[in-house]
Amino acid sequence: MGKIVLPKGLRGDVAQSTAAGLPNAVDARRRLDHSFNSLRVHFAIWEGLAMVSINDPLFGQQWHFGLLGNIQRIWDEFTGAGVLVGVFDDAVQYTHPDLDGNYRTAAQFVLNGTLYDALPVTFSGDDPDFHGTAVAGIIAAEANNGIGGVGVAYGASIVGVRLLSDPAFDDYQTVNAATTWARGLSIMSNSWGYYPDFFDYVKAFGVDNIHDSLLRSFEQNARFGRGGLGTIVVQAAGNDSKNASGDSINGSNWVISVAALDENGDAQSYSNFGLNVLV
Repeated sequence: MGKIVLPKGLRGDVAQSTAAGLPNAVDARRRLDHSFNSLRVHFAIWEGLAMVSINDPLFGQQWHFGLLGNIQRIWDEFTGAGVLVGVFDDAVQYTHPDLDGNYRTAAQFVLNGTLYDALPVTFSGDDPDFHGTAVAGIIAAEANNGIGGVGVAYGASIVGVRLLSDPAFDDYQTVNAATTWARGLSIMSNSWGYYPDFFDYVKAFGVDNIHDSLLRSFEQNARFGRGGLGTIVVQAAGNDSKNASGDSINGSNWVISVAALDENGDAQSYSNFGLNVLV
């Protein structure tokens, strides 16, 4: 009776493995130990690297960094350098000393020769046109300038689109042009959305062109943006304590739906939720 030889990759006893020319259990364990030792050496080298030092006074109060791991170790390798983020929101006060170095005025949205500047119309304390500035700071506030906090990607570049507060964006064609323009971005940040009531009220009120256009633009951006690499489309899940799947934009396969957490990593009580939420 002939000797049974197992195909490579199938389990057998030590005698069969050895007879077939495969590594026996001792050899396999030795190789596994070598792999683990290599990982330990690599991790030890990484741990030994000098951490990025931050002198911004509010850095210690930015508790969200703790949910990401050792952010100063991460910044040793990744700061967002080379990444262009578009903040689709209300105004961005890009003259702020914690943003001016990372803001790209030359990259702002232009349509038919008209520049759609992201600056707030006024800078008064009663002006509600401030949300985009806060979002821009969370993304890419400058590091080590001795003021404020620091952005999670402080090496990134940012550009704003005053989608929510510029009356020009009441026009469907302008919105469509801006979302199409976003294909030149690395990341498209959208901190706005529709109420997730599982009812297509957008079509019911006869403005389906805007809604459908957004869905198509987000898909095209994700598939073909950034010269074919794809633009990452990030969408706020919303603050309605509702199932975000009821909003078709958040339910799109082409967006990353982001909810809100507290300092313990638990979902905020006001945050929308759902199977579509990815972050």
